[in-house]
Amino acid sequence: MAIVWLNGRYLDERRARLPVTDPVFRWGVGLFEVVRGYHGRPFRLEDHLSRLRRSADRLSIDTRRLPGLSRVIPRLLARNELRSGRVRISVTGAGNVLIEARRHAPPDGRIGERGAKLVVAPWRRDPAAPLAGHKTLNYHELVLARDAAARLGAVDALILDPGGRVLEGTRSNVFAVLGGGLLTPDVPRGVLPGVTRGRPGAGAGSPDPHQARPADARTAAWRGRGVRDQHDDGGGPGRPDRPAEHRPAGARDPSAQRGVSPLRRA
Repeated sequence: MAIVWLNGRYLDERRARLPVTDPVFRWGVGLFEVVRGYHGRPFRLEDHLSRLRRSADRLSIDTRRLPGLSRVIPRLLARNELRSGRVRISVTGAGNVLIEARRHAPPDGRIGERGAKLVVAPWRRDPAAPLAGHKTLNYHELVLARDAAARLGAVDALILDPGGRVLEGTRSNVFAVLGGGLLTPDVPRGVLPGVTRGRPGAGAGSPDPHQARPADARTAAWRGRGVRDQHDDGGGPGRPDRPAEHRPAGARDPSAQRGVSPLRRA
């Protein structure tokens, strides 16, 4: 069985306990981050923690129990006999902190050769919603969209705003490599500010070898998995006429007058 870290203690996962009064059980209140571990060390941990703390401040979630994770995570990986893996940091509405280290299951290697099928989620996201752009434990909506995509043979579902513009995937940030430029939706539109997304070149220098190809194809930075080439099948409920928008630099976008920005250059 796996060893987890809960509020300062390393425990067999079967012995980890949280109070039933924690708001995470009643209302799904909480935040989480998933950090890749490479060679026993966490990758870009401070970027993940900065994002978590920004969301915690915005959503009034207590993070005082967060430990010195740069020490905890290597020890947790070692206790689980993992050189590399996926480390999930969860902070509940009551401020409880649970850290898990699991073996990393890489996606199908054929994705790098032929791309990955995407579909469009059957509902839209309001960028002004209070949870938009935050990695919360209230995740059921995204799980439903991902399950619907899987039933159609796709690896992920694209989330659109009410105007039909691409925001992100259920577990990925979306880029468009068009005309030699790299485009991605603006964070104020309700997009999770992904850690890989924030790097120029969509993951250049990441330990993950997969990078966006210099071709006219959409790509996605999978959270915790690096960058993958993908293609949009266009199928599924709620199909937009144009899954993503692209205009030459300097071209006027009429949607900007309505407060909705198009894809921006990364």
